[in-house]
Amino acid sequence: MRKTTSPTPDQWKELFQEADRFRLKKPWLLLDETDLIAVENPNTREIGYCSVMGRGGTHYALGVYLGDPGLIGFDRVANADEPMTPDELLHVQDCIMVSFENRDELFPQERNLIKELGLTYRGKNAWPSFRRYEPGYYPWDINAEECEFLTHALRQLMAVIEELGEGKVHIDLTNGMTVLRSSRKENGLLAWTSRPYRLEMHHPALQLVLYQDELMAERVKRARRLKSVTLQVDTVYAPTPVQDKKGQRPFFPRIVLVADQKSGQMIGFQMYREIREDAKMMTDQIVKYCSEQGRPALIQVCSGKALFALKDFCAKCDIPIKQIDRLISIDRFLQSMPDF
Repeated sequence: MRKTTSPTPDQWKELFQEADRFRLKKPWLLLDETDLIAVENPNTREIGYCSVMGRGGTHYALGVYLGDPGLIGFDRVANADEPMTPDELLHVQDCIMVSFENRDELFPQERNLIKELGLTYRGKNAWPSFRRYEPGYYPWDINAEECEFLTHALRQLMAVIEELGEGKVHIDLTNGMTVLRSSRKENGLLAWTSRPYRLEMHHPALQLVLYQDELMAERVKRARRLKSVTLQVDTVYAPTPVQDKKGQRPFFPRIVLVADQKSGQMIGFQMYREIREDAKMMTDQIVKYCSEQGRPALIQVCSGKALFALKDFCAKCDIPIKQIDRLISIDRFLQSMPDF
């Protein structure tokens, strides 16, 4: 679970100092957004993949994408067929970020922090904002550990840029090669070095979800078959975040949707908390429908994750399942909702 310990004033001051140095150096004039530099977290040994934004002249930032999930999310954004919307990015990006905004774009607590630290900024794209982006959650303040790693990442990125200018290191992203900055303790201090590093994405293998309720599966199997009924099933994030308690990071609930493919009617809708409940919520909705109406002739899903979540259940219930490119009935329903 992500810790909620806030950075100390000294940690904040050090981070602001490095962010100011980053902005003044304008590294976006040298690096494209896809020129990833790797920095190893001294405490956890997790790799952060640093992306410098600003070449386009509208958004100036450094995103540090965390581990394999962060790199996979970055790749999804970079290689999307069409630019993702801000809402879509929220559920893909896994990173800590410093961006340089206008004053009115900061959270109130960010403006208060700048004032408390005795710092002053003026003008457009000058005010540092530090945020944690994580799929399923609203962008929020960074904690002490994230503050420390972001400080390291800013400092080490600038060191790599200096080495690139001196010809000491090279980036060859065409062949998947970049630079990794890593550290070791020497006399109680961190000593940082650079070495070539191959960018590799380790996509987690999809796991087949086994349906354990054999009795219920047998009941569904015995339900009358509805030869003309095809169900479309999917799970999505709700468009509006929820906050359990004041001051806690808001999260986006999950929604399971079941639609009749022919009529487009939404026949199953349930909101819940955790993405790890997706498989259970889908099977629960299908079981409910089968108990009340009968067994569909076919179930359609779009994602590989949904296919693996339902494949064993469908086999035990004798319901064919098919993965298709688009769930038109569900897409139309979502587009008709103002908040989607």
